[in-house]
Amino acid sequence: MQTDMENLKKKVEAGASYIVTQMFFDNSKFFKFREECLKIGINVPIIAGLKPITALNDINLLPQTFHIDLQMIL
Repeated sequence: MQTDMENLKKKVEAGASYIVTQMFFDNSKFFKFREECLKIGINVPIIAGLKPITALNDINLLPQTFHIDLQMIL
């Protein structure tokens, strides 16, 4: 993760004007990522990468394909 953050900072320093995150379903992970960006001096807008669940199969397929945590509250 440290290397990824350093590379992200280099991209911003090279001229990136915003960041789009990977898909996520746990808001706390987004907020933690945003805090880590601020700590290392990344101050561009961060856009949350969201994907609505549109099919029942998404519940099984998305975590396997994209290595994301999909927490369901029943």
